[in-house]
Amino acid sequence: MMKSDFVIKIFTEGGEKIGFGHISRCTALYDEAERLGLPVELYIQENDYDFTGNCILENRSYSIVNWQSVEYLQSNLDSNDYCIIDSYLATIEVYEKIAHCSAKALFIDDYGRLDYPQGIIVNPSLSTEGIHYSQKSDQDYLLGHEYIILRSPFIGKKKTGYSESVNRVLITLGGTDILNLTGKITSLLVPLFPEISFDIVLGKGFVDQEEWCQYDNIVCYYNLNDKEMCELMLRSDFVITAAGQTIHELLALGLPFFAIQTAENQCYNVKALRDYFNPTVVIDGRANNFEELIIEKFVSNIRKEERFSFTRQLQSTFENNGTCRILKALLKGQQ
Repeated sequence: MMKSDFVIKIFTEGGEKIGFGHISRCTALYDEAERLGLPVELYIQENDYDFTGNCILENRSYSIVNWQSVEYLQSNLDSNDYCIIDSYLATIEVYEKIAHCSAKALFIDDYGRLDYPQGIIVNPSLSTEGIHYSQKSDQDYLLGHEYIILRSPFIGKKKTGYSESVNRVLITLGGTDILNLTGKITSLLVPLFPEISFDIVLGKGFVDQEEWCQYDNIVCYYNLNDKEMCELMLRSDFVITAAGQTIHELLALGLPFFAIQTAENQCYNVKALRDYFNPTVVIDGRANNFEELIIEKFVSNIRKEERFSFTRQLQSTFENNGTCRILKALLKGQQ
């Protein structure tokens, strides 16, 4: 029987400058803990971003604190805490303090960022090939697609009724779109394909784009929550996305897409997509000939034979209960 006074504490970060990918997968872990009836608390690193009105944390309790301070951790952790840390910013001293003060610590890592202390290292990716981990005796490793984290609306859902032709395309480049590509892609594709309806997802930080409104075949959506995003994806025939966490949701749903690398930390996602599927499903958002590439890849990838081939590959590739596996590993042996 589990102790009644233990708590799962999830520590992460996000904002306009660094995006919301970490928060997105941490809310998935938070939701799964609640579904299992486990006590859970979510902590977001304080910064100058105002989370008020951002649906990514909708209907969840959370605290904005300076958890990346050793002094804060010293005062707010104890041996009843089971901790999850998902960060690109926290120092090794912060990780060591969490590992030392808590009952057990689990570190989510995408690219071997640090030489972690005692605990569980999770890399929830299609592939971890090429990433070096120290493999210490006091560490456990959960690596690969069996541990991919999905938000709850995407678990157990699949696209059905694939269309012979592409009638509806979704464009979603994350809550911040750090390379400002949404407008560029929209301006290129929408007028070229008037027979296709384009759904454009914009985050809280976007402002109204008046120049897009002139087209009859476009609908903009602002600040969608996870359930609304899942429903919109399932209505789509094809998706253009950033090569971050969204690719896992699309893979789980069995939706054909191509991905745009918008940040260096997406490099392993990009490699996995190219290795598992096809090099043509990824392009670099920083390429000098991006405008030429986006049109070329779009025309190629929306062809019926390309979409159906990609979809067939998706059916046997993806594990979709990684979120539960991670929590079970964290609490293993908890008495």
